[in-house]
Amino acid sequence: MNLKSIIVLPAAALLVFIVSFQHSFSQNLKYIDSLKKALPKQAPEKKFETLSAIGFEYRNSLQDSTFLYCNQALDLGKKIKIKSGLAKPLNFIGLAYTNKGDYRNAIDFYYQSIEVSSQQNDSIQLAHSYNNLGRAFYDIGDLTKAYENFILSKAIFEKQKDKGGLAYVYRSLANIYKSQNNNGEALEMSARALELRKQLKDNRTLASAYMEIGLLYQRMNNIGSSLEKLRLADSVASLVNDKVTKAEIKLGIAENLFKLTRVDSAFQIATQVLSSIQTGKNIKLFLRSSMLIARYHLLKKEYTNALVILNDIESDSSGFGLATFQRDAAFLLMDYYHKKNNKSALEKYTNRFNFFNTKLENTDLKRQVDQLKFSVELEKKEKENRLLKLNQEQSRVLILKQRNENAFLLVLAIVIGISSFIFWVFSSKRKRDNFRLELQNQEIIRQREEIKKQNDSLSKTNIELSDLNHEKNMLMSIVAHDLKSPMNRIFALSRILEMEGGLTNDQLNYLRLVKETTNSGIDLITDLLDVTALEESSLNAAIAPVNLQELVRTKAELLQTAAAAKNISISIQNEVTKEINTDRDYLGRILDNLVSNAIKFSAANSHVLTKLWVEKSSLMLSVKDEGPGFSDYDKRNLYQKFKKLTARPTGGESSNGLGLAIVKTLVDRLNGQIELISEVGTGSEFVVKIPII
Repeated sequence: MNLKSIIVLPAAALLVFIVSFQHSFSQNLKYIDSLKKALPKQAPEKKFETLSAIGFEYRNSLQDSTFLYCNQALDLGKKIKIKSGLAKPLNFIGLAYTNKGDYRNAIDFYYQSIEVSSQQNDSIQLAHSYNNLGRAFYDIGDLTKAYENFILSKAIFEKQKDKGGLAYVYRSLANIYKSQNNNGEALEMSARALELRKQLKDNRTLASAYMEIGLLYQRMNNIGSSLEKLRLADSVASLVNDKVTKAEIKLGIAENLFKLTRVDSAFQIATQVLSSIQTGKNIKLFLRSSMLIARYHLLKKEYTNALVILNDIESDSSGFGLATFQRDAAFLLMDYYHKKNNKSALEKYTNRFNFFNTKLENTDLKRQVDQLKFSVELEKKEKENRLLKLNQEQSRVLILKQRNENAFLLVLAIVIGISSFIFWVFSSKRKRDNFRLELQNQEIIRQREEIKKQNDSLSKTNIELSDLNHEKNMLMSIVAHDLKSPMNRIFALSRILEMEGGLTNDQLNYLRLVKETTNSGIDLITDLLDVTALEESSLNAAIAPVNLQELVRTKAELLQTAAAAKNISISIQNEVTKEINTDRDYLGRILDNLVSNAIKFSAANSHVLTKLWVEKSSLMLSVKDEGPGFSDYDKRNLYQKFKKLTARPTGGESSNGLGLAIVKTLVDRLNGQIELISEVGTGSEFVVKIPII
């Protein structure tokens, strides 16, 4: 199929695509046929396993077939009195009910599988039962019970050292944490699952593990790490015949490239994905790739192609849960006609967007209500089961009591004798324990006194260290200040000698070296004095109205000479037209240090981009260069004083390791934040966010 036919696929074809998807996706027909052919010649125990396996393969799309084959396996297992694994078909029936959305029956079968696997001491099936039960509770929104069952499953898999089962549990726990927006813990669980699947060397599950981590990084907006994991997933997926997984990986890569504005590469990949999944029949991937292609056409102003795709998605009425994509398509159409000032079309798609958005909200609300009703019914059923078990226990206790009435007096006498002996033993033991406790209390008192002495000594030492540190800072400030004047005089005398003329070329070269050396020394002294002053000062920032355009223009003029020496172009995009309230000196120093650093570490004939804009209640400042970027080592030591990083100035400039430390201190003084976006070899971007008071 060529690209044009993919892009303009009509809505009717989309409906046919979805219907065919419902019947053929998620089952390996060739494998099922091979299992069915092997059934007649198999021994009973092997036949039990084959029937269960066939039922498992049908669990996603033809659940009635799962019920048929797994019930046959269950009847056969009971007939031959199989010693282990009888819980397996019960588990598979539960999975089929889960995929069908019938959680009441699903949970009932999981409880049956727990009971059967416990009776047979089948630890592996017991662990799978707890994990499946937890997933069912997760689906209906009962995260507490879901987590409890996952932990039970995890403990059993760990004891049995079952790496495959443990990987599934870590994946389940990752979903729990993702639902709570705890991406850090979700990433930890996914990483553990990945390590286990590496050890198992199963390429299919290994590709899925890499993909899950890549998509989690994408959700965290860590595009670099997301691309790395998705590309690993792609290389592993190429070793197995799983077109759907490979297409999903490719689409994740395309979405990341689109975010990085590498839209042509993203479009090419999305087009390939769209072509491949038309035979793989995955509606979600089909719509994701179509939406990405539509966004590409909008970006390229190829509006005809974009509108065809968006209208097909937005107007589709097949009812297969596509409201999310229809809403997004309506939003893009609404935005397009707003820009074109087409009021009638704008009103139409605004109404359509509101319709789909309300539909999604109502669906979500209905799902929450259904989950709540089901939880209430389930709680009621559990209470009835507990009451029934309590009544059974009471009856059993009553029968046991009646049987033992005749021996009660004898037992009572024995108990009294034993109790007396135990009392005497415990009395003696208590005396010994009291004596040991007294000795321990005395030792504790002695240790407390020793700890107090050590704390007093540490406090004294801390005071002495604080005094020494203050003296050191004062000494550094005095020395730096006293050095600055002679250095300035040396620099001035050098300028006078240069102006008088009559010097040879060697003398001029020596004079240039003297000027460069003294200038570097003056810069170092200035930075030292600034750092010391900032650390010693407890004054708040001097907040006042600042004309940002005038400040930026002044700084650009001062930095233009250094940039011109290396033929570096400086671009400034200032979207702030009004005065803002902040500390002018602090902001100017931040801008000066970041831009001069970008010039210093960029190669000749490169480009430095500075952007300023207001976002919500904050001033945003971005300085982006095409330099060597920052390594992981650099990022760990980024804002430390006197810490020189791996990159070196490209024009022989000096670097004392104080510039970024000063920037960080000034940003903190303004209650702001600073973020570095960089990878080695791809340049770097510092983004500063400062509240506007």
